[in-house]
Amino acid sequence: MDNKVFTLELCKEDAQRIINAMEDYRSKCHSMIDDCDTDLCRDAAWLEWSYVSELAYMVEDRFDLELW
Repeated sequence: MDNKVFTLELCKEDAQRIINAMEDYRSKCHSMIDDCDTDLCRDAAWLEWSYVSELAYMVEDRFDLELW
């Protein structure tokens, strides 16, 4: 499989919407952790939260809205 690189142009408002959506999803992942009743469920929820958090931090860093 080839890794493809693409360029995406966004206005500041669209970038902020993406960041907000990721933050919302991260929050939902975190609340799923509290709702889990088994260790397996809790571990899966923590893993999903971890992936989403890392992606959210990367996107926030790339979009760096403070520089706009």
